[in-house]
Amino acid sequence: MTHVDTYDMMVPCSDCPFRIGPNAIRLRNGRAQEITETDGEFPCHKTVEDTGGTGPRRHCAGFLIYREKRNDPSQMMRIAERVGLYDRRKLHQGSFAQVIDEAEEMVG
Repeated sequence: MTHVDTYDMMVPCSDCPFRIGPNAIRLRNGRAQEITETDGEFPCHKTVEDTGGTGPRRHCAGFLIYREKRNDPSQMMRIAERVGLYDRRKLHQGSFAQVIDEAEEMVG
């Protein structure tokens, strides 16, 4: 089955690993580095869970915001923007303060 990738999530989930706060999912250091350093895609964990990994993948808003805060969009983000699938201006600006600045903040 072909995945349909969307960039329509504009606010991180309440337990997004990129979110600051006690409800956020925390990861081991190696996994946090792997996720934050990817130049590809990072789907929202809830959409992967909801579809069993076979349905549409919605890109994680926390990941998108994290990369935009660092002025370092992934290659896939840049491609999606060029073809009109992603518009960084639509990311919820109030969410930027709720997203981590460094990968180490994901570790717990």
